Amino acid sequence: MAKFIGVKMIEAVPMTAREANDKGHKIGNHSFEEDGYEVTYPDGYKSWSPAKEFEKAYYKLEDPAGDVLKENDIKRFIKDIENVKVGTKTTNTTLTCLTGFEVHGQAACVKPENFDLNVGANYAQIKAEDKIWEGLGFVLQWAKYGLKR
Repeated sequence: MAKFIGVKMIEAVPMTAREANDKGHKIGNHSFEEDGYEVTYPDGYKSWSPAKEFEKAYYKLEDPAGDVLKENDIKRFIKDIENVKVGTKTTNTTLTCLTGFEVHGQAACVKPENFDLNVGANYAQIKAEDKIWEGLGFVLQWAKYGLKR
């Protein structure tokens, strides 16, 4: 069977399985007390999703309209930061995203005696965050407008 990936913009409101069941949504084997979300898809279709599965698949944007990425969207997407001194003048920064994907930034000074890990880490992190902006921008474009075939 073929595998597919997809990205879509949805709207969601918190809803327990009991509330979902009362509205006629299928809840499978989930207990009535389980937290979840009522999900509304672009075509108006509604369904219920358990919180655990929903939160693995969807990322809430700061912009209520979902039209732009905000700086906090990028900052919240970072799970871990690692800064390493390389040689005598270089800082390598690795940002681990919520997905486990890693992006890297690098900064260096001219003279070893000017090296400051904190200063280098700041510049390297900005460069790495730019890569997250690009990646999430790609995802947002896909979610808003789909594939253009």
